[in-house]
Amino acid sequence: MIEDFGDEIERALRVVDWTTHGADPAAVMSAVRQLRLARSKQQGQDAYNAVLDAIGHNHSGWLYDAAGPAAAILVEVARSSQGWPCWAALEILIDCVAWVRPEQRLIDADGRTRSVKTALRDAISGLEPELHTMAADPDTTVPVGKSATDLLEALHEHEV
Repeated sequence: MIEDFGDEIERALRVVDWTTHGADPAAVMSAVRQLRLARSKQQGQDAYNAVLDAIGHNHSGWLYDAAGPAAAILVEVARSSQGWPCWAALEILIDCVAWVRPEQRLIDADGRTRSVKTALRDAISGLEPELHTMAADPDTTVPVGKSATDLLEALHEHEV
């Protein structure tokens, strides 16, 4: 039986038609759950790989259009988590920013076509104030501060 977290992230996962965006719904849901439960560096890295494999082809750096709706969920994981789940969510977003192709399009919940790049930008820009706070965190046990700095730099470098 699939565990139900009973919160906004769980509801957001269930609302998206992942198949329409080129992803396997079960893989996306399982990977995000794995991400949220990461308690060690290895679990964070495993979750990072699982999510990128669910919303793209991690080995080649090829994103599915599912990266667009996944970005908002990853932002919420980063915002509502600490430690390894936050770190992994930020690292996934960094790769999404770097890997998105200009021609990628998705159909949003309102039935409108929009670019995946715009969906990424919109989701991540809402996290920018928190990214600045995270970047100032001197804790290096879990390198959230470095990942937040890297995501801010990627946003401006790639002009998402």
